[in-house]
Amino acid sequence: MQSEKTLITNSNKITKDQIKSIIKNQNNYFSSGNTKTYEFRISQLKIIKEMLINNRDEIIKMIQLDLKRPTFEIYTADYMVLIKEIDYIIKNLKKWMKNKKIKKPLLFFKSTTYIESLPYGVSLLVSPWNYPINLIIKPLLYNIAAGNTAILKPSEISVNSSKLMADMISKYFDPKYIAVILGGPDIAQELLKNKFDFIMYTGSTNIGKIYSENAAKNFTPIILEMGGKSPAVIDKSAKLDKIINQIILGSFFNCAQTCIAIDYILINKDIKSIFISKLIEKLEIAYSKNPQTSKDYGRIINLHHYNRIKNLYDEVSANKIHGGTFDQDDLYIAPTIIDEPDLNSQIMKEEIFGPLLPILSFSNDKEIYDIINNNPDPLALYIFSEDKKFINSLKENIQCGDININDVLQHVAIPGMKFGGVKSSGLGGYGGQFGFDQFSHKRSVFHRSTFFINNLAQPPYTTIKERLLKLFYR
Repeated sequence: MQSEKTLITNSNKITKDQIKSIIKNQNNYFSSGNTKTYEFRISQLKIIKEMLINNRDEIIKMIQLDLKRPTFEIYTADYMVLIKEIDYIIKNLKKWMKNKKIKKPLLFFKSTTYIESLPYGVSLLVSPWNYPINLIIKPLLYNIAAGNTAILKPSEISVNSSKLMADMISKYFDPKYIAVILGGPDIAQELLKNKFDFIMYTGSTNIGKIYSENAAKNFTPIILEMGGKSPAVIDKSAKLDKIINQIILGSFFNCAQTCIAIDYILINKDIKSIFISKLIEKLEIAYSKNPQTSKDYGRIINLHHYNRIKNLYDEVSANKIHGGTFDQDDLYIAPTIIDEPDLNSQIMKEEIFGPLLPILSFSNDKEIYDIINNNPDPLALYIFSEDKKFINSLKENIQCGDININDVLQHVAIPGMKFGGVKSSGLGGYGGQFGFDQFSHKRSVFHRSTFFINNLAQPPYTTIKERLLKLFYR
């Protein structure tokens, strides 16, 4: 669907009335029924794929301007995974859209029972700055698959990527179907004054609460993808030589500006010393002894976040055992290891979202649970172990969004895998059929044939009716 007119706006131009007009137009378009057919949904997914392919180089360029990320990181995390996700949805959408038959008791013979999937209507999708293309497009894919229209609100912090997002969407889609609204918190607040049929927000827990409160006012279904302190737990059976590179990836990919980054490490005290030695050795191989000169190491998004991370570091700087180099002009923070910070320090109370890696030791399982429960419900849990009993114990006793065992981040890279948090780290989720289901309203349908009307449940209630009900309602 191409559009000659552009309804893309920014925070300097958009008005309250323009926002209402966009929402009204999308409501009217949804009511037309255009978005509901399988053929339409597939065609729009193919347009998204075409859009990404045609703009691949520009996507990489804009994300590099915002985050100074290596091309390889951008290609894998903001491009390739989306192409694979689109292909997976296209392959499976017809199956997902089919009515799900429900087995019924004999009492209800000559009837049909099933659950159908219906679109909600007009969705508001709000994305963060750290993966500025992935985290707006991926929810959009499932929103399209479910048959909804969408208003996208990308982050104002990743300004270059968000502007590109607006330009691409305006070129490939009619704003009556998909529109992008640019702007800061004031625009977000204005959007939330309106009624949407579905909301998805990805970002911080504090802002997530605001979206949740606004959704509750209108009983609007919502997905919240937030964050939290995601630990990596390493027991003495772990094969350190084989997992160190995974730990570096999980800790410093995109300068740890990742909601599922390893936020801190819990390691058995007996292997802590050798682990730290191997970690530093591998870090210097990965990013060189001066990571600031490495083409494979990015930068912090802006000065505000640089200062926030620097303040976390300053409180525990005496515990630094590697890194600790900062360059404000370059927004550079070296991969930094912090040894045994106080659990009451700020770095252990909030999500770090930057390349500072605390390492704490444990002697028994209780110490693991006590530390993790200090910041409960992590978005991800990483377990490094060859001990099945240890692994199962953590799986059973730690509530978290998702789990990786002997690897990191991979659950978000595999098409069909669900991604989402729990309690303070998120509400709902998306990915695969789970994503389609989350963006769809599930409606039960009972269709009775008039060939035979069952009056057993109608008064007067007789002994014979009671016996027949007991016989057939099984």
